[in-house]
Amino acid sequence: MQVLISSILLITLGHSYAQSIGTCHTVPVLPDFDQSRYLGKWFELERFPYIFEKDLQCVTATYSVLNETAIRVENFGFNTVKQKDSNVTGYAYAPNSAEPNKLKVVLPVVVDGITILENTGDYIVVSTDYDNYAMVYSCTQVVPGLIKFEISWILSRAKTLDSQTVQQLKDLGKSLKIDVSKYELIDQSCN
Repeated sequence: MQVLISSILLITLGHSYAQSIGTCHTVPVLPDFDQSRYLGKWFELERFPYIFEKDLQCVTATYSVLNETAIRVENFGFNTVKQKDSNVTGYAYAPNSAEPNKLKVVLPVVVDGITILENTGDYIVVSTDYDNYAMVYSCTQVVPGLIKFEISWILSRAKTLDSQTVQQLKDLGKSLKIDVSKYELIDQSCN
């Protein structure tokens, strides 16, 4: 089983633009991050390209209370190649209450309708005003000090966000040494 999981991981990383040389960047703690205000629907406006969202447009993430320690995560999108909706549901939790903006997200990896494993990744809210925008960063050190799997998203409560706010978020990303040139626009014009 370990060989199968390792093989899947290598194949996934081999086809991912999110894989790069270097170490994960440190994102500051937002000690006053309010998880309850972050709940609700977010539209994905820009993201780093990576295998799990390949060919998806009109992507949304909806967060709701699951229990006292976790939130439900529902990701939806439209696969432009398969011409059908795609969704995945999982959960997120903050492992350290002193770092409430640094969550772990657990999502199933499903192949042909069968869950082959649960993938746990970082979900770090870099910045948000709760009502309009959020910037999220995720990074896993695949080979310590050498290879990382890095993703970032710019989210909005609406299908669009003013260019000044997007630029401010990208400037913040640059200040944290996140390669904002990797962002790609996500079409939100689906019905």
